[in-house]
Amino acid sequence: MLANAGMWAVWSFAGRRASAAGSLAAGVSAVAADATALIASERALAIGSTIGTADGHSYKVLAAAAVNYDLQTAGGARLEVRPGPDGVYEIAAWALDETGATDVGAAFSAVLARAVKLRLTRGAKYLFGDYNTVANVPGARLWCNGAVIRAAGLPHPMKGRLGVLNFDACPGAQVHDFQAHGDEDTDTWLGLSNGQRAVPRALLRFAGCPDSRVHSPVTSGLPYGIIFDAGSVRSEVYSPSHVGICGPIGDVLPNVADAGAGVCARGAHRTKIINPAAREVAQGVLGQSTVLGLQVEGGTGDEIHNCGVYVSSGHDCAVRRYTCRKVKGDGVKMRGSRNIIDSCKVLEGDTASTGFVISGLVNSAAIDSLGATGSGSKIVNCTASNIGFLATVRLATISAVKYAMRDVEITGCQGFGMTNDAGAPITAFVVRDANISDNSVDRSGAPAAIQILGMNKHDAVGIVANNNRFGAVLRGVEVLNATAPAVTNNSAEASRSFFIRFTNCHSPMANDNSVSVITGSILDIRAGARSITGVPVARRNKGTISVDTNQQWDGVDNGS
Repeated sequence: MLANAGMWAVWSFAGRRASAAGSLAAGVSAVAADATALIASERALAIGSTIGTADGHSYKVLAAAAVNYDLQTAGGARLEVRPGPDGVYEIAAWALDETGATDVGAAFSAVLARAVKLRLTRGAKYLFGDYNTVANVPGARLWCNGAVIRAAGLPHPMKGRLGVLNFDACPGAQVHDFQAHGDEDTDTWLGLSNGQRAVPRALLRFAGCPDSRVHSPVTSGLPYGIIFDAGSVRSEVYSPSHVGICGPIGDVLPNVADAGAGVCARGAHRTKIINPAAREVAQGVLGQSTVLGLQVEGGTGDEIHNCGVYVSSGHDCAVRRYTCRKVKGDGVKMRGSRNIIDSCKVLEGDTASTGFVISGLVNSAAIDSLGATGSGSKIVNCTASNIGFLATVRLATISAVKYAMRDVEITGCQGFGMTNDAGAPITAFVVRDANISDNSVDRSGAPAAIQILGMNKHDAVGIVANNNRFGAVLRGVEVLNATAPAVTNNSAEASRSFFIRFTNCHSPMANDNSVSVITGSILDIRAGARSITGVPVARRNKGTISVDTNQQWDGVDNGS
């Protein structure tokens, strides 16, 4: 992480630090060089007049008894800051410290609340030593203009949701080119108590701010970059970049799920996150506390200690064209219903990690607050390489099987170099009417390429595995405890054991599957610990070298 001493140098705007105020309007005279000199001035100023400073700021001189004023000079004049020709106020007109030497957080927030539309000074440095809030300012606008906020020495509370800069009940708020950086790192975080780690602290936070917009924020040095809390519906953030406090992937951190995210939507429905970039975080993007319609478009995550994108409880959410590298947990994981993971990539991960996961229940006792069992969710056109597993459809807990996921899909996905030597790159656990089709897996050390798994009293029902392509595998498609599974048109370069196995399956079907070179059985149908019903269908399954082309549990070959 960045050292405190070097933080300004790394993140400061490259260029001349100057006000954007411009020249004074006609008829306005400069009475001081700048705001600081004006405040120190003892010069008498005519009440009702408009005066200025040489660097382009204008002020109205108020009555001596005025209560609502912005500045007061040493001579007793009370002044109201005037906006520029574009209606935007310049923060330099308030003479806040812009060197980063003095904590200006409270004054900064007060100025923004007063101005509504505020522009920071190019290249300036603002020090925040606490969490500050702008409240009840509809349409607040902040143009950061290359300035940098540094958060240093922040307190570590035991509860609350805190941002270094909070917008509270500010509908339509907009923040442009925000740059803010904390002074915390992995060691700081590890030194906190469990309760302190659990408090979501961010550089920028919105609560009750519908239709907010954030453009090109750059953040680092706190667990969270940006949080959209409840009530901030229909908010959007474009090209956010965050470096977290986890450090590069190494040892597993305690309570890693609390270690933050680049962008977090906590119950902020229909949030759009466009081209996020995050590294050294727990999650690149986090959807939390029941979120509806979250959209993640594009973006990258690197050195991710948990998930690249994690939606813990969502409905109608979508992650598209997101790329994750070096992930300790899962690449993209979505719990809830009617969610979609589309055209995403996970390029490197832990051997226990899965590229893409859709699942249902949050707990084992009851369906989550959405009534979302994972039904209708899809993983399509995704790619994973050098990771444990490709894609998984599963319940959150085994004890929740009575809420089986329905109408789920894994299609058009590709896996290369699957590194886990157990299970299968593609797994569907206790599902109904699932479609696993048009996928490919190459260079996998797992026992099977696809596993479809029911339980003894809860079958996987109506599963289709069609037109999947595998390289050399030990086993191809393995189905356990299922009703009416259909395994068709799948192929492999080689199989060293059986290519298809049905165990405890009612009315299974295996048609038109083929293996170029096989050293075992192309099809194995067997009864395990329970009796099974229905006539198996097995037609046109082929293997170039085969010990037994169609071995069935009843010894009947009903197709060739």
